[in-house]
Amino acid sequence: MAGVDLNDQLRSYYPIGRKSHKWWRSCFWYLLEVAVLNAYIIYKTTARPPGSKVLSHFQFHLELARSLCKEGGRKKAAAEAGVAAAGLANQAPNAHRRVKLPGRKKQCYQCRAKDIRTASGRRPETAFGCASCNVHLCDELCLAQFHAHL
Repeated sequence: MAGVDLNDQLRSYYPIGRKSHKWWRSCFWYLLEVAVLNAYIIYKTTARPPGSKVLSHFQFHLELARSLCKEGGRKKAAAEAGVAAAGLANQAPNAHRRVKLPGRKKQCYQCRAKDIRTASGRRPETAFGCASCNVHLCDELCLAQFHAHL
């Protein structure tokens, strides 16, 4: 019983889950807490270089959260870059085509230059633009007008 009691005691210090009326959510949070606790116990028992400092339970939780957030952010950025590169890979290098640009929506370059506004008084925003020029343009007409002036 010492192992079970110790498990419950260590899990109670830094709970991860939330209360829920749905049984599967409670089960998920319990399994996640046990997995994190088992990782901490394995971390403490593994051999480390002499003189290295062992992280406390709280520090281990923080370091685990930081590394998971950092890893997720890296994958997301790589996925976005991969999507953008995949869309441009099959085009000629100087092809001026309207494609979805990575990142957030921005104001249309051509509409801003002509001071065109929507019915609500705002400038049109778009996620699309010229792949070669990396300029946000709202439609094919703005794309043609922008390249006519180049």
